[in-house]
Amino acid sequence: MGSIAPSTSEEVAEVIGSALEQGTSIEIVCNGTKRNYGRPVNAEQELLMNNLAGIINYEPRELFVQCRPGTKISSLCETLDQNN
Repeated sequence: MGSIAPSTSEEVAEVIGSALEQGTSIEIVCNGTKRNYGRPVNAEQELLMNNLAGIINYEPRELFVQCRPGTKISSLCETLDQNN
């Protein structure tokens, strides 16, 4: 299985579009902490989302947060703790 680790959402779209055109199966992996849950994935390519991490938008008064797919829960909790 080959792995691809895009750095931008445009690259993610390109990888998914290419896989769709070629009929290639992909497994999308963020930090891999839940990979042992459920059935094993039999994919030809691994799409690693680790490079796409961070909080995009956070509005504490609105109880709203928007994160990129590779954001670790510990990072999110740290930010939330700063604002109670």
